[in-house]
Amino acid sequence: MSVLKNYQDLTKPLHLNAFKEARFTSNTELISFEKVEQLDEYICNKNPQQGWICYQSVVQRFMKGETLPERDETTGYLLNAEFVLDGKRSLHIRMAETGWIVNTLVEQKEGEDLLEKTHYLAMPEKESEKTMGNFKQRLNYHVIWTLDNDNGYQPSNYRFTGFSEGAN
Repeated sequence: MSVLKNYQDLTKPLHLNAFKEARFTSNTELISFEKVEQLDEYICNKNPQQGWICYQSVVQRFMKGETLPERDETTGYLLNAEFVLDGKRSLHIRMAETGWIVNTLVEQKEGEDLLEKTHYLAMPEKESEKTMGNFKQRLNYHVIWTLDNDNGYQPSNYRFTGFSEGAN
């Protein structure tokens, strides 16, 4: 019996996150541009469907069907960002000393790793919604767990899969 099957049998009554077999491929590169506007153009050309961007002075998100937020003189440089490109691909960007580290992640159905769907609660944007426990927005992620011969399965990578609405 497989490790995955054993886990599923043991955790089903506990309503824990389900795992499935999967694999990620990851392409990481360091990119530099002469002008920051070239990074904006690079992101637009990837055609992100939704995501979030952390600039020096503000964090902005955009949902499906919304326009990608534009950087201006008040936002500053992009520090971190995560985008959904389509159902199986994500783009993660973070500032580095000499440019930006760009990581494109592709999820595949077949693989020796385990995939866990998880989410984090997002802070409400409006002051009127900042009451205890009023977190309607979720940031969804897929976490990949890889078998380590010494320590068993360990989280090894993740990808942003979008926003959703939901109760706590």
